[in-house]
Amino acid sequence: MKRSLILALSLVAALSLNAKDLATFNGGSVTEEEVAPILQGVLMQQQHAEKLTDADKKKLQEKIVDSIISTKLVVENAKKSGITNSDEYKKALETAQNTIALQIWEKKEFDSIKVDEAKLKELYEANKNKMIVPAQVKARHILVASEKDATALIRKINAQKSSEAKLAEFDKLAKAQSADKGSAAKGGDLGWFEKAKMVPEFSKAAFAMKKGTFSTKPVKSQFGYHVIYKEDAKESAPVSYETVRPQLENQVKSAELAGRIEKKVNELREKANIKKNF
Repeated sequence: MKRSLILALSLVAALSLNAKDLATFNGGSVTEEEVAPILQGVLMQQQHAEKLTDADKKKLQEKIVDSIISTKLVVENAKKSGITNSDEYKKALETAQNTIALQIWEKKEFDSIKVDEAKLKELYEANKNKMIVPAQVKARHILVASEKDATALIRKINAQKSSEAKLAEFDKLAKAQSADKGSAAKGGDLGWFEKAKMVPEFSKAAFAMKKGTFSTKPVKSQFGYHVIYKEDAKESAPVSYETVRPQLENQVKSAELAGRIEKKVNELREKANIKKNF
């Protein structure tokens, strides 16, 4: 995902540096500025965006341009039909303008709120025990169909004399024999995971092992038999202040904004000549 994001942003930046019309029609145009954010969104949703060829990117851009042209042609046709002169259109436009005005005013108010750092840290200390990162394990595995095959793999790994040699053998066997093709290419690497993220049998075994050790016997699950290498572990702990600070700041500012709006509404209502006809 990170590489996809970097790729998306770099493509958008490249478009923005040399802005131009990508297509024209009926006196209208489709600009790079219009295409860039859509392209960014599409690329961020693609799992292997970094593997796209130049031809793939060109096709993707062309699809986006065609979609924008189609939309603009329909909008142009709607305007020519005289729809903008209708009462329905004018009412909808007024509603949209009111909504936009309110949103921009609220954003300006929100951005103007200054939050005291001491207040944020106080809020963090009061709530950090509720913001816990669960214990995690970093592990690799080799998945095979039978207990016999798993036992044979364990024997091969433990036959190596050093930890480095055992890990190298594990890596080689994972790539060659693991049925979990997603992790096999990475030497069986599963990365960091919480206990609840894996099937119970696997999690129980992985969390019980000592850091830097290999399975001494196969672990059976619904998927087959696992050989595990426990690379590292982290105890459960509160989320760091630096990690959660942006959320805390937004929480404080949102509460302040709600108070400001309520106060402003009350002031305006006191000054307004309100008459109810019901």
